[in-house]
Amino acid sequence: MMPMGNRIIKDIYEYSITKEFRPKIWSKFVSCLKDNDLLKPHDHLLMLTSANKSSLLSARLFIQLLKHSDFEFDIHFVLFDFGYVKEDLIAAINNFKQLSIPVEVINVDKKIFETQFNMGSFYLENNIDITQLNELINKYQINKIVTSHHYDDVIEFTMMNMLLKGSFYTINPINQISDKISLIRPMYYIREKDIDNWINYHQLNVISTNKYFTQFNDDYEKKNKTKFLIHELKNKYNIQVEKNIFKATSNVTLDMIMGYIKNDVYYSYLEDYDK
Repeated sequence: MMPMGNRIIKDIYEYSITKEFRPKIWSKFVSCLKDNDLLKPHDHLLMLTSANKSSLLSARLFIQLLKHSDFEFDIHFVLFDFGYVKEDLIAAINNFKQLSIPVEVINVDKKIFETQFNMGSFYLENNIDITQLNELINKYQINKIVTSHHYDDVIEFTMMNMLLKGSFYTINPINQISDKISLIRPMYYIREKDIDNWINYHQLNVISTNKYFTQFNDDYEKKNKTKFLIHELKNKYNIQVEKNIFKATSNVTLDMIMGYIKNDVYYSYLEDYDK
């Protein structure tokens, strides 16, 4: 427990989120849930965590929400062990314990991870057919999968698609990924720097998962280069670059683009040109 004046703070993590970091973290988390209707009564959530900072905070936010929500829902936290060294896995588990997050650790065959975990589509969005994940979905009657993508992920992913694939494609707060399963991203409004500040505030020893993912593809290297590029544009071109990229994803003028895809069907601007 932590003394605070004449009070005793039983949960320093809850206190920091609802007090010091309320505007930057808790309020944005709740706003994202409400604005996008991400959570409904009796939802059964499965959160795919990693050892990284955003996963820790996202999981902790849901622990808090369970206490304060106006309706009932349940959530199961899973940490896929895709090849952590022993010391790093222990450190990751200890972080979850320290934050009072009950997490189930599941070993993943490296060959399955290499062939079916497509990091380019951001953490299983298009790859939920692996046996272990299906077993969890059936066991806990899951209808929504939670990931910890944040505001900066949206910017970087959007830029990566434009620069590397020649497409304007982003990640949304919610996506329907099968007839029964949605994927939700409640950290969508939260900035990475504020996640860092919360982690540093509590002096949590968070390991980097990048070194494990990069052994399968180079998406993380490209993501880091994109992050640096956006930083350079912000400093040398326009301080509003990050905000404008984020805003552009919901501010598309269909009358002024050459074509778009909807439900896997391509539409050219020429189809409506003379109408």
